[in-house]
Amino acid sequence: MMLWYSSMPRFAIFKPHRPSFVSLHAQLRRQVCRNLQTSGRSRLLHPLVLPQWRRPCDHAGAAGAGSGAGAGAGARLLSSSPPQNFWHDRTFLGAAAAMSLAVSSSNVLVLYPINDWFTAGTLTYPVTFLITDVCNKFLGKAAADRVVMSGFALAMPISFFLSGPRIAIASGTAYLTSQLLDVRIFDRLRHRTWWVAPLVSTLVGSAVDSSLFVTIAFLGEPVPWVTWGIGDFAMKVMMALVMLMPFKAITGSIMRSSRRSWHLPISRSLGRGVGNLLSELIRVGGKLSPALPTAGQEQVGTRRWAPSWMSGERRVSSRSFKMFHPTVDWQAVEDDHVLPPGLEIRMDVSSGLRYARLPPQVRWEGWDQHVVTRVQEEVVQRSPREEEEEVSPKEQAPAQRVVDVEVKEEKEEELEYVPHVNVDDFDYELPAERIAVRPCNPRDQSKLLLCVGDELLPRFASLPPPSLSVNGSHIFDLNFIDVPDFFPKSSLLLLNDSKVIAARIPCSKKDTGGRSEVFLLSPLLPSKDPPQALRASSGEAVWKTMIRGKRIEVGDILVSQSMGTDGTNSAQVHVEAEVLEKDGADAVVRLRWFNASSRAQGEQQQQQQQQQQQQESSPLLLHEVLKQIGRVPLPPYIKREADKEDLVTYQTSHAQHEGSVAAPTAGLHFSERVMRRMSEQGTETLRVTLHVGAGTFKPVEANDVANHEMHHERIIVNVSTMNGIKQALESNKLIVPVGTTTVRTIESLYWWGVKVLQGEVEEDAKEISVSQWDPYRLERKVGGWDRLPSAQESLDAVLSWNRHVNLGDFVVGETQLIIVPGYRFALCDLLFTNSHQPRSTLLMLVSAFVGGQDKLKSLYQHALHNNFR
Repeated sequence: MMLWYSSMPRFAIFKPHRPSFVSLHAQLRRQVCRNLQTSGRSRLLHPLVLPQWRRPCDHAGAAGAGSGAGAGAGARLLSSSPPQNFWHDRTFLGAAAAMSLAVSSSNVLVLYPINDWFTAGTLTYPVTFLITDVCNKFLGKAAADRVVMSGFALAMPISFFLSGPRIAIASGTAYLTSQLLDVRIFDRLRHRTWWVAPLVSTLVGSAVDSSLFVTIAFLGEPVPWVTWGIGDFAMKVMMALVMLMPFKAITGSIMRSSRRSWHLPISRSLGRGVGNLLSELIRVGGKLSPALPTAGQEQVGTRRWAPSWMSGERRVSSRSFKMFHPTVDWQAVEDDHVLPPGLEIRMDVSSGLRYARLPPQVRWEGWDQHVVTRVQEEVVQRSPREEEEEVSPKEQAPAQRVVDVEVKEEKEEELEYVPHVNVDDFDYELPAERIAVRPCNPRDQSKLLLCVGDELLPRFASLPPPSLSVNGSHIFDLNFIDVPDFFPKSSLLLLNDSKVIAARIPCSKKDTGGRSEVFLLSPLLPSKDPPQALRASSGEAVWKTMIRGKRIEVGDILVSQSMGTDGTNSAQVHVEAEVLEKDGADAVVRLRWFNASSRAQGEQQQQQQQQQQQQESSPLLLHEVLKQIGRVPLPPYIKREADKEDLVTYQTSHAQHEGSVAAPTAGLHFSERVMRRMSEQGTETLRVTLHVGAGTFKPVEANDVANHEMHHERIIVNVSTMNGIKQALESNKLIVPVGTTTVRTIESLYWWGVKVLQGEVEEDAKEISVSQWDPYRLERKVGGWDRLPSAQESLDAVLSWNRHVNLGDFVVGETQLIIVPGYRFALCDLLFTNSHQPRSTLLMLVSAFVGGQDKLKSLYQHALHNNFR
């Protein structure tokens, strides 16, 4: 069934939301950083910059900074002053002590030659490279440098005392040069095969260390220092190979433990014995956290650290929170973080990270509810050459967000603008037989229910008598193919040209053969932009997904393969999906795909080289792989399996840009002949892009829509389209979006322009971002709806911002816009839309457009009584 509504007078409004949980964290990913206030939960940041949450503590100066309740809240929440002495952290001192012990013992043992080729110190010194490499792998280059420097500071006095000044100077010079060189080589090679980085960095560092040490320590002495240098390096080469085994054991233990459990009691963690001592020591990164600035401070682009020992709190029933984030690095990254007891932890598939929620029945003495009111970020851009280089977790692509947040105590009056909509009012009985499981053939033969208000009725031509007239609205029962006959001539039609991908991949478990399915939702790597990610030729990508199947756990590998149409092995495509994160059906997976024939065994080397050259010249793109092995994802209310016909019928005739996992269904009715007739009669057509996510099918589970979190969706709008909309406004044309996705796209453009005019957009912002509750907050800020800028002014502001930041021909970004009754539209006069499921946000959008739920119920009752589907 197609419904077509006319709108209220052009204007704009929006709805905010009242946060109800402790704001634990901002997320590094752009869409979550912009929307910390939008849900009843708070997101976790990158694991290397997770803040330490602790019981309230007082800090001189912090409570008095700023003004009002904000300063006090910031002080109570977390220390706002930088550490007075970083080196006092006991965990860090443990790592430094291990390093200094290895260096000092080697300086003493070097005085005891085993033979003419090497000394006893050769056997112990390679341990320093092991400590450096493990720290570098899990904490990054900066932390490894600090461990090296602290080990040097602690070892030098011991070396002067035990081995004399010359040995100490030689050792210090060689140590600093070789270890810092080791750190940088390891950092450049960290994403290669696991043994490459530790082996190459250790060999190069050992060569530099041996040559510098023996030259400075023994030159001119009556000892065989040349042979000692050669023998020392040869022995270090052997030890470097031996040290690969403990390196693999330590890193593997950390990765396995991070996959097994998110919660690990501190007492058990610290009691694991010598074997895991190093893995505990390198977690110094987890013991450091960015301090929140007090109210009134602005420190954009800076990171301030507050070690947990500075808080002065008494830890009571605290526990350790362990997080494994696969998309930060191709390897595991884990940290321990002390959280108060009672927090509920779960993963959010839309962000790929964790939520930490305070249950309503839990209330800690001294804790206050807080809401993050400002998030500022600095995006560190990287050149194409840097993109190809390997980076540490703290420098991970595509860009690093350095986030400072201002925390203010939540005030009741600040949330008065939040509307409370009863979701039960949008529930109705929808018989299964009234759901169309197959489209009309041809597609333009569907029924059309037209609802027009008195103010716009004169602009329609050749309409029959209405079937029903209620409260100034007139309802007509028509056929969609007749739209060009009565469509207002002076109109601008806006279409969503996003294309549905075959996102459902049938799989089987690699070890057991059990059946499963991977449903691709949105990409994380190599790009968050769906068209770019679908054209990835690297043979590897990371996606947020939903997984169906029994007993699927983190670490499992799901496989799928498909023969080509010729039935030969040469056309076979093989896909592997490694489960990196999983919470229920939500998961993050790493996809790998290749032509299976190139992996066949027993072929001649020349044939393999030819196949490799062929692959390099013609890479296999992900969207090509999905066409061979994937299935079209149908809406959950269509109770049948997808087939080949859906590749055509569940795709709009104007679809161009791949990226949606659900079709913008309102556009399915527009055939080429309907579009041609409308164009001949003077209707202008422009296109926007919103990649529809699976969240569009999600019903509102909360009783109050204020407690519902809207999903994020990617939007792309050409500058020429925005200019066309401006011209239509100036010419008093009717703006007619096709579908709720198009409405949300153009309305999001309006609110981004309002944010630009209000000075809320950072100068270096490269993408638009509209949060769930931005409009009502902005209306409150300007003092009323009449004081909001016009649609033309807002679009001018967006275009000026686009020119200022030099973004080119497209405006891109994300929207979380939710439209509920009370919203007045800025860029929408008429609306094409399908009927919608009960208790859905789409139903609320239509209710807002037609002027209330009573009129909406009348329309739906008329449609059901007249056999619309």
